[in-house]
Order: sequence, then C-alpha cells, then structure tokens
Amino acid sequence: MNATANTTDSIKSEARAWFDFASARCRFDVQKKALEAFRFSLEKGAKGFTIPTKLEGTSRFQDTLEALSGTDPYKQLYARVVTVPDHAAMRHTKRGVLMQRVELRYGANVVGYVQRKHARWLIPLLDDGNGHGIRFYTLQVTGGGKDKPTRGLNIAIAGAGARAARMLEWEQAAETVAA
Repeated sequence: MNATANTTDSIKSEARAWFDFASARCRFDVQKKALEAFRFSLEKGAKGFTIPTKLEGTSRFQDTLEALSGTDPYKQLYARVVTVPDHAAMRHTKRGVLMQRVELRYGANVVGYVQRKHARWLIPLLDDGNGHGIRFYTLQVTGGGKDKPTRGLNIAIAGAGARAARMLEWEQAAETVAA
C-alpha cells in the first residue's frame, strides 16, 4: 500500500470517528459536514481529516482581518474557550443565560468565534493536556470589497478526527470498567 492510500485510509478512519463523536452531540447535518470535510481533506492534500468552516462574530475584529487579508493562508490560530452572554436565549427566558464559545486569536488579537453549532463537539476535544489538541488555520479572508465590506474568515480545523477517535476509545473503556 502506498503513502497516498495510507493517508486516504487514515482520513477516512478519522472522518468516521469524528462523525460518530459529533453525531452523538449535535443537531446539524453531521453526515453532510463529514463528507464535505473528507473531500476537502483529500483535495488539499491534508495529512489528516480537516474540517473547513467559517467564523462568526467577525464584525468586531475588522482591523485584524484586514491585516490578515494580504497574507498567505494556513496561519495558525489559537483557541480559547470563553463564557459569554447568550443574547438569543435571554430574549426568550428574560434571565441571564451564559454559553461557552470557542474564541480564535491570531497572535494576541481575536479574529472571531467558531460557529455555535460546532461547540458541542469541539469543546470536549480541544486539548487533552498532552499537546494532542485541535489546531486551527486560516484559509481565506472574505469580504472587504464594495459589495461586501465586512470581512469574514474561513478556517480549517485539524486534528478533530484523531482526537475524536481517542475520546471514543476512552468512553468505551470507561463503559467497560463501569459495567
């Protein structure tokens, strides 16, 4: 078996693990996202399963996105889980409601937040304390023109499939011990 076949098999295995992990935690179309990410991983020559997505909440960080817009892709971003008010939930409950978000930074500057729909699978996978966490990379700054003046950022999430596989193994081991 050649290196390309090994990589394809590895990406396929990681995609399956991510699908199983995310399906148990999310309501969006995980199968559609897994297929999109599988294709993306192969087309871009990724070493592992890589999930393309876009950030939200970028309108407040236009200066940083403008600085990034002239650079090459694949700049590493750094993640941090932050707790913020959930304004949508507060409108319905009339009480203060907090939620966890994954904030991404380029250097010391915030560039936006991973979409809320990804938080339920992403936050548990972020880091295991041994450096086997998930990595985030820039793909493309969008917007910034006359038709669409507000910039956004497309990113790639790497390492989620391998990390999901380890988490599923740990969950299965814990169930075996508990049984």
